[in-house]
Amino acid sequence: MVLDIALSASLAVCTIVMAYLGVHVTLHPPNESARARKLYKAGFVICGVCSVGLVIWQGVRGRDAQVASAHRIDALQDDVRAAKIETQNARHDVERESTRRGQAEKDLAIIVQATGKSTREGVAEDFKKTSIEVKVNGQPTDEATIKRQRDIRNRLGQFLAEDNTLKSKCLEAPAEAGFSCLKALTDWYNRIKAYIGSAMEVSYLPRFDAATGLSLNYTGPSENNNSINFLTFKAAILQEFIKENTPAH
Repeated sequence: MVLDIALSASLAVCTIVMAYLGVHVTLHPPNESARARKLYKAGFVICGVCSVGLVIWQGVRGRDAQVASAHRIDALQDDVRAAKIETQNARHDVERESTRRGQAEKDLAIIVQATGKSTREGVAEDFKKTSIEVKVNGQPTDEATIKRQRDIRNRLGQFLAEDNTLKSKCLEAPAEAGFSCLKALTDWYNRIKAYIGSAMEVSYLPRFDAATGLSLNYTGPSENNNSINFLTFKAAILQEFIKENTPAH
């Protein structure tokens, strides 16, 4: 920047000197001696050469500045293209994550729907098998009923322990080799439905199927989030079943 100003100032000085010499020679022709004429000629030549040199120097610097500007523009364009590529990749990652979550929700819905038919058929059959309990002051009237409730509590407690273990495995990242949260959940879900349908009153199975609650976001793998919420809802209803089958004292 300073050099450009100096070049412009030098070119202006050469132009002024040449103008001055021209005016001086016009008003005062050097007729007195050959030496004076040579000095004037030398002055014009020197000023002309300096002016031409300064103009060329400015042109070279201007060309270099244009080349540097073009390189900077190319670099900025490359940065913009790279930013566009990163944005597209981020968008694709978000779309893939959304697809995975949607698929997990669909798989969970399929599990529930697949057991709906068997549940409806089992309710009618269980209703026929279930006997009416007679209680006095809220207490069972026979030891067989007390034993049945104890067995139910123990079995539901086992399912509840499996629920907690399964939830812990689903939260692990990276997941245990060969472990599938959805597959393990499906197996656990089908086994407990079969037990409730065969060993408990008909009202328990629909309540177990309908158990739900507030969904939360967990720190484990995102594709397991819906399964973990599902296990949490079912654990809460199992605890209620255990309380209901515990005699009051």
